Amino acid sequence: MELFVHETIACRSLQARERYQEIAKTMQGFTMVGTWQTVGMTGRWPTVLNIWQVPGGWSGWGDFLERTYGSARRQMDVYFDQFDEVRSGGEDFLMASVPWSPPVQQLAADGVKGTLFVHEVTAVRPGVGRDYLAAMNEQWRPVALDHGHRLVGMYEALMTDTTAVSLWATDVASHISLMTSHDPRIGRWRAAARAYCTGWHEELLSPAPGTLLSAT
Repeated sequence: MELFVHETIACRSLQARERYQEIAKTMQGFTMVGTWQTVGMTGRWPTVLNIWQVPGGWSGWGDFLERTYGSARRQMDVYFDQFDEVRSGGEDFLMASVPWSPPVQQLAADGVKGTLFVHEVTAVRPGVGRDYLAAMNEQWRPVALDHGHRLVGMYEALMTDTTAVSLWATDVASHISLMTSHDPRIGRWRAAARAYCTGWHEELLSPAPGTLLSAT
């Protein structure tokens, strides 16, 4: 099981988004999977989403807690001081990838990149997050792939049993293709998903240039 941190940051201005991302790229301790800006009219803005892999799993998580809140806290203060100049708040949660989610190293090897990303945070009935993601992998992933969307990751939120996350790499043309498609499998998946979900929200993301998954 791989551990990740899902981080949503409210920035003070449109310009502050870029500054926040540049600072985040310099952080050490976690491995940045990607940093994205929320596309206006699909979610809250000006917002940055970061996803970080926690090297070493639970041991690495323990090291982070010590650096951030324990006796070694001063190691992180340099970042906090910079971040506070450009952010007004945020929300993080710990999550674990499911077994069929591609490892980060495999994403790089397979050349999975996008100019646009689809980020879904799903509220599920207690305890069925993995079942929902398994159904998504079986029923929705082939449809998404046929419409130019490649899976970046599927994750169960930890320290709660009511949240699941998925992330897909794509481009504008493929996004429009999927949204306007009459593929009957789309309706069948939406109907099947209601057996697990109490609510879901998709938003579009624009990747920071030069990051692992960015095609720009």
